[in-house]
Amino acid sequence: MALLAICKEVSVVWMALLIVCKTVLLICKLKLKKSIVG
Repeated sequence: MALLAICKEVSVVWMALLIVCKTVLLICKLKLKKSIVG
């Protein structure tokens, strides 16, 4: 039971990290496009 709880918490953390990385990449792409256009 404890292992399952830990695995669930770890998976949630990984999902959050992936979402953060994706948003950071999107922001970087937008900034690059703006700098190239501007």
